[in-house]
Amino acid sequence: MRISIVVVTVSGIYFLYDTLLKPPRNIRHIPQIDLIRFWSGLIRNQTLDVIANKYTIPAASQSNAGIYTRFDFNGWTVRVNNPSLAKKILLRPDIFPKTNQVNRLEGTIIGRFLCPTQNIMFANGQQWKDQRKIANPAFSSTMPIELFGRLSKKLFNVIDRQLDEQPIDFYDLVKCWTLDSMGLAMFDFDFNSIDNQHSEWRKRYNTIVTEMTEPLPLIFPVLDKILPYRRRLNEELIQFLNMLQDIITQKRDQLNNSSPSSSQRQEEQSTYKKRQTNNNADLLTLMIEGASAVNGNKMSDKDLLSNLCVFFLAGSDTTAHALSCIIYYLAVNQEIQQKARQEVILILGDRPKDIVPSIGELHHLTYINLIINEALRISPPLVTVVARYASQDTELGGIFIPKGTCVTMDTYEMHKNPHIWRAPESFIPERFVPGGEADQLIKKQGFPWLAYGHGERGCIGMNFSLTEQRVLLSMLLRKYEWSLPEDSIHKEKLQTRGFILSSPGSMFLNMIRRF
Repeated sequence: MRISIVVVTVSGIYFLYDTLLKPPRNIRHIPQIDLIRFWSGLIRNQTLDVIANKYTIPAASQSNAGIYTRFDFNGWTVRVNNPSLAKKILLRPDIFPKTNQVNRLEGTIIGRFLCPTQNIMFANGQQWKDQRKIANPAFSSTMPIELFGRLSKKLFNVIDRQLDEQPIDFYDLVKCWTLDSMGLAMFDFDFNSIDNQHSEWRKRYNTIVTEMTEPLPLIFPVLDKILPYRRRLNEELIQFLNMLQDIITQKRDQLNNSSPSSSQRQEEQSTYKKRQTNNNADLLTLMIEGASAVNGNKMSDKDLLSNLCVFFLAGSDTTAHALSCIIYYLAVNQEIQQKARQEVILILGDRPKDIVPSIGELHHLTYINLIINEALRISPPLVTVVARYASQDTELGGIFIPKGTCVTMDTYEMHKNPHIWRAPESFIPERFVPGGEADQLIKKQGFPWLAYGHGERGCIGMNFSLTEQRVLLSMLLRKYEWSLPEDSIHKEKLQTRGFILSSPGSMFLNMIRRF
């Protein structure tokens, strides 16, 4: 009996080791990360920089192809740290379609927020094409620059009130700015978080986004139902989604978009085209009208809600992270900050007055664009891209990838890999001048920069986010000078953490008004 118990125990331990700590047998020929150390680092909340340099980049360097395997929220996954392989994956959605996250995440908190249905981020084939066709015009319409400028002035009023209480947490303030920007631009809802940083909706949204991407519940979804704080988080999510659904219902009622006649549809199409050049039209309005004007069909409320959540997360949190990192690198590189300010003054003038740049003036801010690209390289808001899977037996860098294998790319690691970029830890905006290092890498290697993805599945909101960044950054540079306080946690190096979304946690600054 005792021998039987020992045999069963040993067999059970080996089974757990063989299934949880080792990849499936058909991909064991691919280098594997030290999974225990990697997960220990995540649980101990180590910075992205530490995780990349200690675990992920060394794991990828074990093969000439720059790939490795690890177990994460996608299950066992082949992770790519190679620009040429990234290009191959992103330009062949037929061989590497996106994984079915709707089924995989069904019932989880992150699944109910990001993909209750197959939205534009996760859909494949004709379903994706139909949604992209509807959403494209909404994101290619005139950017709401005046809205961004008006909210920037509100933000400056708050900063001015805090100048006597320095240092100022810019990250906290810019999250308010992007939240209000997205609420108004997407569905004409004012979170009013700039003026009221403790507003109920702001706290609810921040709680959802922060806690839904915690590593352990992503790996073990059952924790969403077991842990009390996850159950409370689910209640917060229900209230937030109900608020968005009410907005969709009200918007549909306002547009009176049910069962139009032929003449009404022609009028809708004419109105829709006019709205595309009217920056007062919010994205939800354009998408509801676009669904009818483009093909005579309506996008369901579930599909609208699913897409709104994706756009909202991408436009709010990722942009807040990007702006905070830009501000950080300008704080620790005063000569670059001054050069950027001189460019803005050259374009917008130096009158002691807040100036909202025009779309034409934004296009002339070439050095600002270099700064944005370099900040997105050295600290990308998304540390990975949406996972794909091999739809057939294939290869990556000469390594066999069996059908059904989950595949994705390590954005953060690829941007910081010394085998790809020269002095990757140094902030050098000139990398992105025409014909510079970035262009040469793209020409010779593929896709070394993945802040917004690439190919037809690239981020649909890229221009929207970049416009947000250009407007606020240009106005900030005219209005203020800033530096890091001596006791900054980022004094030696930018400290960012995150499993999916990267975050600096805080970004305290000493700020001085120029006028």
